[in-house]
Amino acid sequence: MSQTADLPHLSAAWDIAKTATWHKLDAHYQTLQKCRIEDLFTEDSERFCRFSIPFEDNIFDFSKNHIDQQTLSLFADLCAEADLEQRIDDLFSGQIVNATEQRPALHTALRTLENTPLLVDGENIIPTIRTMQGKIASHAEQIRRGRWLGSTGQPIRDVVNIGVGGSDLGPRMVCEAFTYETTPGTRLHFVSSIDGNEIIEKLKELNPQTSLFIISS
Repeated sequence: MSQTADLPHLSAAWDIAKTATWHKLDAHYQTLQKCRIEDLFTEDSERFCRFSIPFEDNIFDFSKNHIDQQTLSLFADLCAEADLEQRIDDLFSGQIVNATEQRPALHTALRTLENTPLLVDGENIIPTIRTMQGKIASHAEQIRRGRWLGSTGQPIRDVVNIGVGGSDLGPRMVCEAFTYETTPGTRLHFVSSIDGNEIIEKLKELNPQTSLFIISS
């Protein structure tokens, strides 16, 4: 029996929207959406405290949504029915969670700062990730110092990231967050559309002798 067959949540026949808890949650939503948020606060003077989570200097406030304690209880039941805790463990431990491609989803492994071994098909992939991260850091430093040269020996001045979805939004977010810490003289560009017109317009402002393209997938 395959690993996927052992996990009902990876089966195409399993649909969380067809579970009894989902229908209970949907019925509860239909009732609760008719309530006014102001009335919910009037009925519960501690509503903000009940439906907000402080974390360091931030506060996640979800009190101004159509939810109540029963909503959270039903969500907890739904998580249990979906075996969410086990699925999270599977994700972080490198188990097969992508049923379509029969493979793990290793985004978490790329982001972890720990060196705890993570076995995929019997191989610890963390050393390989660390090696690749080191290469990326080295390449980035060469570009910042003007040591990465184009085919004519000129330093790279424009870096273009080509990617769609998370392959665009992730790098774009990081670059925007560190806008004021970028290296002077280096410009960052993003091409995120499968429409060829976007890259055509972008190429008009670039010098091929001083441009570097990153294909992000």
